[in-house]
Amino acid sequence: MGILEGNYKELQGGERIYPKFFNEASHDHKERYQLAINYIKSGDRVLDAASGAGYGSYYMAANSGCELVVGLDVNDHALDWAKTYFSTPKNQYINVDLLGDFDTKLPIKEFDVITCFETIEHLSEDGNFLKKINSLLKPGGILLISSPNEDVIPCDQNPFYKDGKNPHHYRHYTPQQLKNALSESGFSVVDNFTQCPNNMVRGENGFVIVYVCTNAQVEGQNQMDSVDKGIEKLNLLKMRKLFPFLSTKASNSTDLTRIDERINEIILSYEQLMTAFNIIDEGNLDESLTILESIDKSLCPESYFWIGLISQTNRDYFHAIEMYSKVLDNKNRLSHIVVKFAKEQLDKTLKLI
Repeated sequence: MGILEGNYKELQGGERIYPKFFNEASHDHKERYQLAINYIKSGDRVLDAASGAGYGSYYMAANSGCELVVGLDVNDHALDWAKTYFSTPKNQYINVDLLGDFDTKLPIKEFDVITCFETIEHLSEDGNFLKKINSLLKPGGILLISSPNEDVIPCDQNPFYKDGKNPHHYRHYTPQQLKNALSESGFSVVDNFTQCPNNMVRGENGFVIVYVCTNAQVEGQNQMDSVDKGIEKLNLLKMRKLFPFLSTKASNSTDLTRIDERINEIILSYEQLMTAFNIIDEGNLDESLTILESIDKSLCPESYFWIGLISQTNRDYFHAIEMYSKVLDNKNRLSHIVVKFAKEQLDKTLKLI
């Protein structure tokens, strides 16, 4: 029996994937490990619990200055796959039960960074596991941990399973529940990320919660600014549009159809701008001006600049001044380069009157 045949049930349930290259892994899985390497320093020793088929352990070893990555998993097939396709001199793979005394089987007793992605929901005794993980993390070390978000995908009403229950999961966590479990085991959350459904953004309201933790005492986690909140909100809207059955009361009150229409209008406006620009390059100013005049300036204020430039070339100086002034009125929405050129051309045009 081959490796894949031996794990048929897990593959059917979506709990394991077996890529032969990191880039063949699913997007959401890759994003977690791509986040992790931001916290790995030169010489660090990294523990990956659980490492599955090994693509994440390999990625951290190959793309950071770490000294060692130890991957832990209980599945022989997964470990064989990891050793076959994802082995480097920095990688070690060990067969252990994460609910047992796995710490006694490790080659070292202290790690700088520990990753634990989509694992804790599989463990019946999450508290004991987290305390053991804490004992393996050096003082001030970093734990990156993720779990499905109970607020979005309830464990007993999972919309991705016919009977509403993932047989491989004991529980999912709300953001507060996961923070409480971490706190009770001696961890402090210092930053939070989420996936909606695949993109990794700051926040904690998507499909998956990802917390960056330390076992050192800290005053509080990093706060999201207005840009972070806006990015999360946009990604949540996309997520709920893609998976309408995840909609909450908040998302039910949002008209995504109009948002889509507006995005399409913006794209069309910039396509028209590029068409006009190409025609200008060919020397056909009148045809270009007709296209530029038809563009919705609230969507594409850059068109004011090109109308001004054509008007200036045609010696229609007053119209050129009006258009360059429009650019300056929209300076907060435009590239500083466009604004700079508009100022320069405005000064030149004023001297010609």
